[in-house]
Amino acid sequence: MQDNDDFILEVVNISKTFPGVKALSDISFNLRKGEVHAIVGENGAGKSTLIKILSGVYVPDEGSIIVDGVQQSKMTPSLASSLGIFTIFQENTLLAEMTVAENLFLGASEEDKRFINWKKVNTLAEENLKILDLNIKPSTYAKELGIAEQQGVQITKAISRNGRILIMDEPTASFGPDETRRLFATIRKLKERGEAVIFISHHLDEVLDISDRVTIIRDGVKINTHDTKNLTHETMVSEMVGRNIGLIFAKEKVEIGPESLRVDRINKDKVLHDISFSLHEGEILGVYGLVGAGRTEMVMALMGVLTTDAYDVSIYGEKIKVTKPKDAIDRGIGLITEDRRRTGLIVESTVKDNMLLPGLKKLSGLLLKKKEEDQVVTEYIDKLSIRTPNMHRLVKYLSGGNQQKVVLAKWMYADKEILLFDEPTRGVDIGAKEEIYKIIVSLAKQKKSILLISSEMPELIALSDRVLVMREGRFTGELQGDEITEEKILLCAIGRGIAS
Repeated sequence: MQDNDDFILEVVNISKTFPGVKALSDISFNLRKGEVHAIVGENGAGKSTLIKILSGVYVPDEGSIIVDGVQQSKMTPSLASSLGIFTIFQENTLLAEMTVAENLFLGASEEDKRFINWKKVNTLAEENLKILDLNIKPSTYAKELGIAEQQGVQITKAISRNGRILIMDEPTASFGPDETRRLFATIRKLKERGEAVIFISHHLDEVLDISDRVTIIRDGVKINTHDTKNLTHETMVSEMVGRNIGLIFAKEKVEIGPESLRVDRINKDKVLHDISFSLHEGEILGVYGLVGAGRTEMVMALMGVLTTDAYDVSIYGEKIKVTKPKDAIDRGIGLITEDRRRTGLIVESTVKDNMLLPGLKKLSGLLLKKKEEDQVVTEYIDKLSIRTPNMHRLVKYLSGGNQQKVVLAKWMYADKEILLFDEPTRGVDIGAKEEIYKIIVSLAKQKKSILLISSEMPELIALSDRVLVMREGRFTGELQGDEITEEKILLCAIGRGIAS
């Protein structure tokens, strides 16, 4: 057993309450030098609140934080940084209108310099980006980066500032296998140097792979701390949700109807190449591809966000023209985006306002009827089990899983016939995933047509009637029925499968 002198960080009896919500209750855990300590729990369990307390964003109501044996009376963001505590939040924190180099070094120096040697800054940025083997030009603006690249830059920023305690909140949520392997190699190097990592992930296989210990919290209460070598996937899930849960979702068979959507020859220079496919009523059509394969770009083209060469789109046999998102939405297409906070929600607005926005025409008249609005919102809060104190709660205060359910609710209420799901369970815990899977299948049973983009193969295999695989902006395979296996999906994804 190790001595307490090995503890670089100790959290002692931390509690935190928000209006109507007890977020944390008497939480204690510790972190050793050279250790990866995972914290797992469902969305709403209190993980994000704990992270923000450690980062100095929130002040706990009770309890204390001890760093290197010294109790900190009041943690602040600047104090956390000076102590070597850096957090890579799940949400993008880069400044969109600044370059990668500017984001990396923003606030790194307190010197007042009138002139900046940009050549030196960019060279230094290139060296830092090599830490994670990121192939990004320092002069690239943050707004031009994909989600995986944004996350990589945020991690690089923390590592390059000599953080001794790195808090990683869902760091691999947007990563493919290669990016995850590189990140884990970096984490292991940090361990060898005696630095410590608090690792938060809903990918339980990753938790078992990279962590030394795991602390499980549920409803703001610590349930247990385990040595990872003695821990199983089943034990984690059971303690997280407080019940046994099936690890593989069993999809109910849904009758597939006539063709609802046909897309022919989407092309975008160096991004998309002859993308053509069809979708049917009641069908869940899965799309898989490694990071950079062009999946999200395909969806953005379908929604009129990404400008492409001319292509044909037909809905129930009628040709339509999509040049802007309103065209797609008006013709019955809805999009659940992969970045719910940036493009799926108005986070500074309420649950109610977000939920009603796409379907306002259904309530329109001389005056919106408040009673009718409230009935609709209450119905969807109950139907989707959205955990919120009330419908007037700002969306930014909800957990990731509950934010995602608000996105689902707004499109369910808008009643679109064709739904495009781009990574619908990204950053969502196993219990909420099961609920979202049931919602997706229920929509298929209502004869909705669903395009499901996912990086999680078990998810695609469990839900999809067909799977299209993308690589470098083109389809490299179409799989059906018993053909939909991890091996065949991967073969197509790396270019060794045969397109149908």
